[in-house]
Amino acid sequence: MGDEATIKALYQQLVSAPQYKFPKTRERWTAIPTTEGVYVIRDSEEGVLYVGRTLGGAKPGPGLRRRIANHTGVRADWPGHGVADLRGTCTYQFVEVDNPRQRALLEALATGLLCPRRLGVGSRDID
Repeated sequence: MGDEATIKALYQQLVSAPQYKFPKTRERWTAIPTTEGVYVIRDSEEGVLYVGRTLGGAKPGPGLRRRIANHTGVRADWPGHGVADLRGTCTYQFVEVDNPRQRALLEALATGLLCPRRLGVGSRDID
């Protein structure tokens, strides 16, 4: 399977993956692996707040678990959505992707299709 077909298949896996609710403070996280991958954060109305990926490194690390959990540390101003506290209201979904190139391509495709306003500019530059 070529890159294009692979990335399209991964995109379908991502958007059809189960959605898990961000835990409230002191609640346990559900189902986040430490592998590499791409993830989507959605608000309570199913709008997409963010698409991200793990960057990986020379050694295996906390991967998706750390990247997704890092988003709960601050109240962020999500373009087009205002300030959102993710805990207890928003959801995340993910797909594990080992290949760094495929992760980058999948993140770009998912961002372009799910939240194109974030593509190509810093979030502070968005109207």
